[in-house]
Parts: sequence; C-alpha cells; structure tokens
Amino acid sequence: MTEHDSDTNQKYQGIVKDIWEALNSGNLSVLKPILAASYTLNGKAFTYEETVAWLKSLEAEKDLYFDRQDLFGEGQKVCVRWFLTLTDKKTGDKIRGMGCNVITFDANNQAISNWQAGASTADEFTPVGDESSES
Repeated sequence: MTEHDSDTNQKYQGIVKDIWEALNSGNLSVLKPILAASYTLNGKAFTYEETVAWLKSLEAEKDLYFDRQDLFGEGQKVCVRWFLTLTDKKTGDKIRGMGCNVITFDANNQAISNWQAGASTADEFTPVGDESSES
C-alpha cells in the first residue's frame, strides 16, 4: 500500500467516525453526502431516505448507543467493530450486542456498500454485565 492509499484510507476512517457520531447524536442529515446513490446494505439497495427511516426506527429503542471499538482498513474498505447497548422493551433490562461492518468507499468519498454482521436479532444480545460471550 502506498502512502497515498494510507492517507485515503485514513480519510475513509474519518468518515466512518462521522457516521457513528451521527448514529449516536441522531443528526442523520450527516449521512446524505456520505451515502452514494448506489449504496447497498448487505447486498440490498438502500436509498438515503430508506436508510434514515430504518435508523429512525432504531431511535424508538430506549437508551440506544453505539460504542465503536475497533476501526481499521485498507484501500477503499474500512472495518468497524462495535457494541450496541439499549434497554430491552419487554424486560426493562440493559442489553448489548456486538456487530461488525465493512464499508467500501468510491473515489468520491461516498459509501457504496456496507456489509454488517451481528447484533441484528434478539438472540445476539446479552444482558449488560454478562460479557462472557464477547471477545
């Protein structure tokens, strides 16, 4: 990897930091210039409007917070590992799940694809304080 590639990837990592800050602040308008018109999530096309609608549905969760753990990348790809903490609506207990995203950027500094694994079903969450299944 050249120094230029490294600098470019650092820029992409900065954009991913901005995305995670937007997720926690609710300032989702930050995403508009970041998401390419051809953006996909797990292989499915998602417009900016669909992405914002999906993210706003998450805001209904009480105490929702994304805690970014690791951030690294190479070339046009950035990987971010994170924990999502929220209050379970049924039990009132604090729960958390772990996920990982690999986001690919184009030459215009826009996210063109996002592959996410983890923290997408109730089975993938554990009570806060029970980190035995996390690594």
